[in-house]
Amino acid sequence: VRAELAKFADLGAPNDVRIRTIHRVVYLFGEVNTPSERDRAESAVKEVTGVRKVVDTIGLNEGGG
Repeated sequence: VRAELAKFADLGAPNDVRIRTIHRVVYLFGEVNTPSERDRAESAVKEVTGVRKVVDTIGLNEGGG
């Protein structure tokens, strides 16, 4: 999952997307600048083989979007 997200340079610094995986459920948290970056992170993770569910709690940076 981390390798898939690493393919998207715009999700790196200053954005902060963190991941926790429990029993094939991926929890995304942290902050990004825009709603489209949040959507891109969630979409990328959903494409990873073996991921059963994605729980996206990524917030927006103040002033982002």
